[in-house]
Amino acid sequence: MEQDTLETGKNIAKEESYKLPEETLSPEEIEKREKIKVQVFSHLKNKLREAVAMKLDSLAKNEEIDIVDCLKKVWPENDGAHRGIKPIFYLPTYDFKNKLTARFVRNPEKDTISPGSYDGNGEITINVTKLVAAKTTGDFNSCLDEIYTVLIHEVEHLYAEGTDQMDSDIFSWVEYACDEGEIIANGTDIAFLYAKKFQGEDFNKEKLTTWASENKDSLTKIWNYIIAFNDPVKQEKYKESGNMKRAHDFIIKVIEDRVKYFLRHPELL
Repeated sequence: MEQDTLETGKNIAKEESYKLPEETLSPEEIEKREKIKVQVFSHLKNKLREAVAMKLDSLAKNEEIDIVDCLKKVWPENDGAHRGIKPIFYLPTYDFKNKLTARFVRNPEKDTISPGSYDGNGEITINVTKLVAAKTTGDFNSCLDEIYTVLIHEVEHLYAEGTDQMDSDIFSWVEYACDEGEIIANGTDIAFLYAKKFQGEDFNKEKLTTWASENKDSLTKIWNYIIAFNDPVKQEKYKESGNMKRAHDFIIKVIEDRVKYFLRHPELL
C-alpha cells in the first residue's frame, strides 16, 4: 500500500461496532470452533509438508515430479484422476457444517494472483505458484512459511466471513482492510507471525510496533494496520474509504486474543 496516493473515494465505512465471533458464543461453541480450526490447519499443513518432502526426494534423485502430483500421492482423497492438475482435495469433516475441501492453484504468468481464498462454503484455495518454482530446501521452507500464514488466514474465514478486494487501487484495499471479517483474519495471521517471532511470549503492542517499524518492506500489512492506520493525518485523508482508527483498535484486540490462542496451541507454529 502506497500510503499517500489515495485522494478520493466514497463513504462506505460501516459504523457498527466490530466484534470477535467468540464474544457472542457459548464456551462450548468456542471450544468446538477452536478445535475445528486447529484440525483443519494441521491437516493442510501436514499434507503440504509431506508433499514437499516427496518433492525434495525426487529432486535428489534427478526426477521431475510436479508438487501437485506429490500432493495427490500423499493425499489420496482427491478427484485428481478427473481434474488433472487442479484436483479437489477432501478433508475430514471435523464436525464442520459443510464438506471441507481444498484446491491448489498455480499461475506463473501473474505474480499478483491472490495467495489464497475461502469460498464461504467449505473450500479453501491456496496459490502454490512459488512452491512449483522452488528448487532448493531453503526455497521450499520459505514458500511453506508463506503458505502457512495464508492458511491460518483462510482457516479463520471458516467462521469470520470476509470480502474480496475488488480493484487493485488503494481505495479498494482500504475498503477491504476495514472489513470486519478481514480484520479478524488479518489479525490472526499477524498474531501467527508474532507468535512465531516471539515464541512463548505474551502480546506486547510496543514490541509489535517496533518490529513493524524496523521491517516495513517485509511486514507491510502489519505496518499499515499498526502504524499507518493509527496516524490521524491518514485517518482524515482516507476517511471516505474506511474507519482506519477503528480498524486499528480492533486489530490490536484481535492480535492480542489470537496470540493467546497460539500460546495454547504451540503445535501450530
